[in-house]
Amino acid sequence: MKRVLRTLIKKPCGPAFLVLSFLLCAFFHCVRVQWATRARFNLILHGQAAAQMRTVTKADVDESGIQPGLSVARLVYSGGRCVGYVDRYGLFIPLWLQSQSYAKQADYELRSQLISDLLPFALELVTGTAGAVAAVLVMKGIRERVGPGNQGCAGSH
Repeated sequence: MKRVLRTLIKKPCGPAFLVLSFLLCAFFHCVRVQWATRARFNLILHGQAAAQMRTVTKADVDESGIQPGLSVARLVYSGGRCVGYVDRYGLFIPLWLQSQSYAKQADYELRSQLISDLLPFALELVTGTAGAVAAVLVMKGIRERVGPGNQGCAGSH
């Protein structure tokens, strides 16, 4: 890993950068399309990286104080106590939000939805573009090393 980072620092548009940008692009794509990755990404964005997601049971919902009728997919526990839940869309909803007005709840959920949709898309776009640029630069470097006289099979006839 240290060697890869050193190479990346020395040659920011080399093969290591190409691989790194591809991996980041794939990760951000997974955030957009896979529920579990999206839910974990949302927990990280809300500062709950070490929190646990647990399957919902009737006893857990009663104990946690979550309002009935909400679309709770997983309960989120941090330090042994319930701090919120993840809904069916993978958004983290903290428990403190229940005591707020409906307008504040709607505003929070809209901002969370926009961030969890647009941020991964933008990062996927940026890393994908950076990867494409790196691929072009790597291919250009390979062509320069091979030289114009060595065109392979096409130039040998």
